[in-house]
Amino acid sequence: MWQSLLGLLTSAQDLTLRGRLQLRRLQVFLNPYIVLNNPSLLITLPDNLQHSLQWWMTPSNVLGRVSLVPFQMTHHLFVDASREGWGAHLNSQTASGLWSAEESSFHINVLELLGEFNVIRHWRHLLINATLMVATDNVTAAAYISRQGGTHSSSLLDLTYRLFKMTDAIPLHLGARHIPGVSNVLTEWMLNPEAFRWVCQRLWTQFNHQLRLYVSPVPDSNALDLDALAISWDNLDTYAFPPPILLPRVLQRFQEFHCRLLLIAPNWPSRIWYPDLRLAEPDPLPLPDWDCLLLHPTSRQHHPNPSLYQLDAWTLSPRV
Repeated sequence: MWQSLLGLLTSAQDLTLRGRLQLRRLQVFLNPYIVLNNPSLLITLPDNLQHSLQWWMTPSNVLGRVSLVPFQMTHHLFVDASREGWGAHLNSQTASGLWSAEESSFHINVLELLGEFNVIRHWRHLLINATLMVATDNVTAAAYISRQGGTHSSSLLDLTYRLFKMTDAIPLHLGARHIPGVSNVLTEWMLNPEAFRWVCQRLWTQFNHQLRLYVSPVPDSNALDLDALAISWDNLDTYAFPPPILLPRVLQRFQEFHCRLLLIAPNWPSRIWYPDLRLAEPDPLPLPDWDCLLLHPTSRQHHPNPSLYQLDAWTLSPRV
């Protein structure tokens, strides 16, 4: 009997506005019984799941119209999250925030989805009756939006319920796509301009400001390109302060071109990229121990603990 009911609701989920989402908690509960494959087994539904069934018995929930028109976005939202905070880019606007001590302990997938929740709430007045495509480099967060939840994480499912409750109230048509690779920089940090000048006075006097010619992975009409790792660096004097995870690709790119690179990177001897970096520059310049060393590019907040990164300035020159 319960298998027939689950099959009936599953067949109707895509013809109901939030049917797929409302079915998730029942699926989570019934999944262990599906594995047993015993159709005659009697199952007692917990009290906390009664609401999930009652939702399907409310005519306004199941008789509402579902659009069959292909998703056509009116707004494109880029979102990124790290252990420290979240950042977002919508049209020409940016927003960011830092996590509380409790939030920073959450799983990174939860932080990514929570960042998307925060930024949609922040810009809800701009998104009334919009069709919003969220672009994220987190596969799981993109899937929980595009598939209206999932059955593997109760924390993500609860947050997905909150997200769609908010977007339906705005109202807002929501979709998501995955951006392959680590391409967002919205939660990364920049050197304080004073620290940048301090470095340049000691290493490269021709650089006295963060450069006017730059590459941005999010839409920016003033940027040279969207991907610094996909363009030529030949005969350029370049500056980079990449996330540590991108350092192997940055070093490989440097070796492919005749260029000079002023690189800000952690002095972390245990990392796989460190020997290559040390070979290219055996005597890096340690950055000063300033509380204001790192600055968030959009919120202008200072990093709470910049010494955590043990940052050095490395001057890399082409091999003769």
